[in-house]
Amino acid sequence: MHISPAIFREYDIRGVADDDLTDPVVRAIGAAFGTWLRQRGVDKASVGGDVRLSTERITGALVDGLT
Repeated sequence: MHISPAIFREYDIRGVADDDLTDPVVRAIGAAFGTWLRQRGVDKASVGGDVRLSTERITGALVDGLT
């Protein structure tokens, strides 16, 4: 799996859904963020999305990584 450093911005993550934000990449980001949250005592997070067709897949992969 390759995670492009170009997707990481100062305040967000942006990429082409099926090219940059594949399920393995999004799960890895979720796992890393979940670890970061737990190290700080945070045990809950909200995940949101928009109306794009890729939102359900991406949010699902992110939640898989977080849990």
